[in-house]
Parts: sequence; C-alpha cells; structure tokens
Amino acid sequence: MKVLVIDEHEQSGSRASQLLQRAGHSPFYCKGGGAALTLLKMQKFDAVLLDENMHNMDTLFLSSQIHETNPAAKIVLLVGHDSESLHQRFAPAGIAAYVEKAMLERRLSAVLGGFTKH
Repeated sequence: MKVLVIDEHEQSGSRASQLLQRAGHSPFYCKGGGAALTLLKMQKFDAVLLDENMHNMDTLFLSSQIHETNPAAKIVLLVGHDSESLHQRFAPAGIAAYVEKAMLERRLSAVLGGFTKH
C-alpha cells in the first residue's frame, strides 16, 4: 500500500514510516498539514496515517481536505489514548480506524490489512 504519514513529531513520523516499510508498504512522510496537502494534490494514496494532535493545522479540517483530494484513501488516526469521546469528536471526519501510538507496532499491519480485504 502507498501510505502517507502526517505527524509533526519527526521521531513519531519516522518510526511509523519504518514500520510501514518493514511491512512491505511504500510510506511517504510529511511533517505538517500544508506539505501533506501539497503532496495529496500531486499523488494518490491508499491510506493516510494522521496524528490526532496537529498544531499547525486543525486535524478535522485536514481530514476533510484529504477526503476531498483523495476520496479513496483510508484515514487512520494516530491517538494518544483511544476513547468513545474521541470517536464522537472525529465522527464527521470519516476516520477509518484509530490506533494508539503506543500500540502502533502491534496494530498497524492488522489495520492496513483490513483495508485490502474490502
């Protein structure tokens, strides 16, 4: 899968990209929402890993822009702690899956694998 990783924390973004590459995916990393939107206008992605806490751009806004420019992409929200209130907050954003950053290594392959089965 071709996967865009959007995370303002370079260490987290690099870690996610390395996990994706080891699993046989093609990761592309952007440190911020502006760079990601530029890239999304030029390329299509199968999935987008998006950090829940973006400081330079609202995550809900960025999610809507991802859907607008790349409607087939599945958005996986990378969260600190998963909760029902988080799901309610991001329900309008069309998030396909939520993965806690602490569980990323264990859950990422299963989540992305679920997308290819549909």
